[in-house]
Amino acid sequence: MTAQPAEPVPSAPLQVPRTVDGIMAAPPSASARMEFRTAFGQAATSQEREDIIDAWWAVAMTPDWDDRLADSEAGRNLVSFDDIAKRAEAP
Repeated sequence: MTAQPAEPVPSAPLQVPRTVDGIMAAPPSASARMEFRTAFGQAATSQEREDIIDAWWAVAMTPDWDDRLADSEAGRNLVSFDDIAKRAEAP
């Protein structure tokens, strides 16, 4: 007999280090990784590099980013701000 949790255990969120190597090793496609690498390589200032890391880290932390972006652009599976606020308030 094995012990089973009474309620499903949520899976651990994806953890991607907020570094160039962490972003490069994350799930997005090879073309996305190349786009990140090119943008980072062309950044002229440290602030530009930080901004690029911030933006691409968000993409790396969301494995289905491309699907979500396509849905958003097509107006599918949209969530209202009210629903997001309710989720944030829930225990």
